[in-house]
Amino acid sequence: MDERRGAIVSSAEYRRDLISLAFVGTELAKSNDFFLALRPLFIPIAQDLAPNYFEPPAFAQELQDRYGISVPEEVCGFLAGRLNKMGLIESVASTETSAIYKWKSPSALHSYDDAEVLQVIDALVDRLIEFRDEFPSLVFNEHQGAELLEMFIEHLKGTDTALEKALATLQNGDSAKSDLRGEKQIYKDEKSYFCARFIVHLKDASPTIYAWISRLSNAALVSEFVLSLRDPPSRVLNLRGQVVYLDAPLMMDLLGCSGKALADAASYTLKYLQASSAYIRILDHSVDELRGNLRAVLARGAQDRYGKSHDAMLRGETTELYLRSVLENAEDFIERAGVSIVTSRQTAYTSAQMAAFSQADEDGLAGRLLATYAGVNAPLASERDAKSVAHVARLRGFVRVPRFSEAKHILVTRSALLFHKTNEYLRQLNKLEAGAIGPVILADHVAAMVWLCVGDQERVEIDSKRLLLHADRMVRASPNVIATIRTRLNEVAPQNAQQFDALMQVPRHTQFALDLVGGSVARAQLWDPVEIYNEVRRDTASELTAEHRRKIRLERQAHQAAARSLKSGLTSVTEDKLKLEEELRRRDQADKSRFEAIQAGLVADRILFEAVIRVIGICLAVIWLVAVIALGVINEEIRWAKAVEFVAGLSSGPLAVLLGFCGRDSIRAIAERYWTGRLEARLKAVGLERFAHHAG
Repeated sequence: MDERRGAIVSSAEYRRDLISLAFVGTELAKSNDFFLALRPLFIPIAQDLAPNYFEPPAFAQELQDRYGISVPEEVCGFLAGRLNKMGLIESVASTETSAIYKWKSPSALHSYDDAEVLQVIDALVDRLIEFRDEFPSLVFNEHQGAELLEMFIEHLKGTDTALEKALATLQNGDSAKSDLRGEKQIYKDEKSYFCARFIVHLKDASPTIYAWISRLSNAALVSEFVLSLRDPPSRVLNLRGQVVYLDAPLMMDLLGCSGKALADAASYTLKYLQASSAYIRILDHSVDELRGNLRAVLARGAQDRYGKSHDAMLRGETTELYLRSVLENAEDFIERAGVSIVTSRQTAYTSAQMAAFSQADEDGLAGRLLATYAGVNAPLASERDAKSVAHVARLRGFVRVPRFSEAKHILVTRSALLFHKTNEYLRQLNKLEAGAIGPVILADHVAAMVWLCVGDQERVEIDSKRLLLHADRMVRASPNVIATIRTRLNEVAPQNAQQFDALMQVPRHTQFALDLVGGSVARAQLWDPVEIYNEVRRDTASELTAEHRRKIRLERQAHQAAARSLKSGLTSVTEDKLKLEEELRRRDQADKSRFEAIQAGLVADRILFEAVIRVIGICLAVIWLVAVIALGVINEEIRWAKAVEFVAGLSSGPLAVLLGFCGRDSIRAIAERYWTGRLEARLKAVGLERFAHHAG
């Protein structure tokens, strides 16, 4: 046993898988029809509803009320064919593609008294509460009646002899270790001890209820299978690489042009296919057909309209404005729905693909469909449908495809007529073997597959009392179901433990169900554990290899994306650097121009200042000279000749100084300092201090 299975083998989920496998095992061995194995669930419904007409909404409501199983209406329509095959409904009127049914009671009827069963269950709950109060040390004081009942039911499931031995064999490989009912009882936890003490208590305190323990144990065992249908494991198929094509009516449903119920059903199915890595496509001529259908509805007056879109408008689930918007922008709506458009007319088929389905084959199918279609648009509709089938058939080739998951190209349609006529025509051409899936599959078949794998979108709660009541009725209506389960459980032995484990690894027994929903027939020896074990092992190895390659591819893509991101970042940084350098150059040039303008504006001030300084110097020299002469004349009272000589001697020093002050170089130096000071002040005022060193 691998570590993964060993870790979960004792869990409720693994136990439920084993019971489910045992529940359907006998029927699968006979017919390979998983849905026929659900007959025990449907017999009580048939007994209560016969001879009323079969209506999918009412059938869905019965399943929800009785078992808490939420089934889409579309799947209920699919189940009608299986109910008819079970003999639980009978056809009262039919056409080539549809029928009207009435419920039919099985030949062997059993009398039931639901009130009696409920009375026993209520009395059991009361005894549990009394026992809890009588033994408060058993740490269940906070448990209410419903919790105590659910705990007791779980104990009954866990102490079933055949189930315990099978689980122990799968876990330990030794069935002898599974006998927990010897003289020395081994209790797993406080709950087991409480329930075991309670059963001993019932034997003396309430023999009537004690006599029901065996019957309730059987009902509890069957309820596990009901719970597996109600809340299946969250698993998806591996449809990587599969291309699913939608026809125009199904695409209209997905876009909400046919009402909310059909839109929800189509969306749920397609989301599951996409989650399973399938590609969803639509052919271009199907888009043209979608437009034509909408145009035909909108072109008529309100009183002359008919069809699903018209009915949806009457119910207020869509509007004429929305339909016109889809008509005018069909491609945008389709792409937003996650569906890609394929241009079939531009597809270049190889010679091998044309040999698989020639033009003559396509024309022959179109003629076959035209003979059964009605209406003025029948020629165009038959031509488009034949073209869709031909496209899928050529790309896929007519290799034998026993399962939906192996059909790399497949067309999903709402038209039962297209499905049946296509398969009939291909069988006549010897292009479709018995038991193989053709290029076309019905949408409700795919919906049934999705429901079987993951259940419905909504989980409906159901209390333990009601589930136990209806599970008991299932056992009473099909007494052999318990013997069937225990027979299959007793088949689990050390030598075939791995085969049983492999069977339980198939999600929801999808391998069997997919053969059915694709329209195939039983495969020989399908229940043979060795064959299925080997097949599942091959599939698992293939999936592991594909998963390893996928991880490598994802890692490579991640590295490439990181490299591209880094390169893009470096390019962006380089571009930002160049932009910044250019901006700095531009700003420097602008500042330089402003500096030169300020410098030029102060040149005139500098020249004027230099001239003023010169005049002032000359004036001061003249005044000094006159003053000195006058002082000499007054003091010496000498003649002018003597005065001139005196002045020349007396004023040679100061006069030289004044004349030097008025010299060119001195005036320029003073003007230079004045001009530099003003220029620096002006540059500081306008924020150009960095040009101050150019001021000289």
